[in-house]
Amino acid sequence: MSELHDAEDDCSRDPPRVDAYAILAQAQERAGQSEAALQTYLTATLLQAAKLAPQDASTWLQLGMAFHRNQANHRALMAFRAAVLSHPAMAEAWNNLGGLSSPEIALPAHRRAVRLAPQRADFHTNLAHSLLGLGHFSEGFGEWEWRTQSPPRDFLEPRWQGETLHGQTLLIHAEQGYGDSLQFARYVPLAAARGGRVIIETRDPLKGLLGRLPGVAATTRWNAPLPPFDRQIPLPSLAALLPFPESSTPYLTADPERISLWRPRLAMQGVRPASRKIGVVWSGNPRSVDPRRALPLDLIRDLAANHRDCQFFGLQREFAEEDADFPQWGAEIGDFDDLAAAMTLLDLVISVDTAAAHLAGALGLPVWVLLHSAADWRWWGRKPETTAWYPTARLFRQQQPGDWREVLERVGEALGNAPYSSR
Repeated sequence: MSELHDAEDDCSRDPPRVDAYAILAQAQERAGQSEAALQTYLTATLLQAAKLAPQDASTWLQLGMAFHRNQANHRALMAFRAAVLSHPAMAEAWNNLGGLSSPEIALPAHRRAVRLAPQRADFHTNLAHSLLGLGHFSEGFGEWEWRTQSPPRDFLEPRWQGETLHGQTLLIHAEQGYGDSLQFARYVPLAAARGGRVIIETRDPLKGLLGRLPGVAATTRWNAPLPPFDRQIPLPSLAALLPFPESSTPYLTADPERISLWRPRLAMQGVRPASRKIGVVWSGNPRSVDPRRALPLDLIRDLAANHRDCQFFGLQREFAEEDADFPQWGAEIGDFDDLAAAMTLLDLVISVDTAAAHLAGALGLPVWVLLHSAADWRWWGRKPETTAWYPTARLFRQQQPGDWREVLERVGEALGNAPYSSR
């Protein structure tokens, strides 16, 4: 493995060399990494072609994509810059250049891509992400309407365009994941204020929470037969029609009955009166989680071990309790009403970028959000540690891709410095 490590080290040096990539590919083959070797050979070939024909924008584009697949994003950026210099009308290169840049730098690149290819929905969506990351909500959500709906829906009833409803029934239907539903639920009361009867279609675990939003007349389960309605709109699309509610948290509330059921669980854990009670979520749904939005449990164990003045509680669902070093509530959390009730009994929630972070923010609870280095637009704000969406959130971002240890070190320092007041 030392041969492979040395070859990888040679490939990390600048400027990139064709022979270094060729040697790495051979080392990967000998180590049995055939797929990685193919990608590395491709990178070497494209790098050689770019050197032989430096004005060939398409080669620079492909080289940039190869570097990106190899997680060499700084080199990918250089290749995409070479592509747009060689061929300023190449929309794909501008789009890719923007995709690897910070929102401030990405915005003009994505604007150029959209001007050059105005019918590309994915280019409009990427422009939306840059705009939203900079807080340009009105224009950004307009561009975001180019996104592919997930799941796609087809209704006979007309799409609501924000007009007064005059007593008609509006169906606001689920789209995207749990976190998106929690984030955009803040717009539902504004829609209800347009004079209509609001029905929310959502997945079962969210029905209780969303059903308590002001102005909601009824909820229905996603994929169940729908009641009659006059107009319809996807929940996230409300943001394109309605103003951003500046003072919008808390806009969700925990169920008092669920809180009363959870309070004895906390007492059974032997909570120390002077300790800070912290809920932790270190991964999303194991069946669909983005690996960048998950961190090793060992780092959470270390955090708990180094802060004996705090008591940690696992809010991670589908987790084997025998593997835990601190109490795990995940097996008892049946839906988001349970999770909301549990959170309200704690002093702080620490979570990766998952629905739990959105829920804590929507409830107006203190939440520290652990973010990978390429976190998306919703976690950008006027300051690196804040987001306009959740005033009670504090953001901890990776300084280097994949480096969660340094993030947890900063979290540990913050725990030592943060003032404590029990809930």
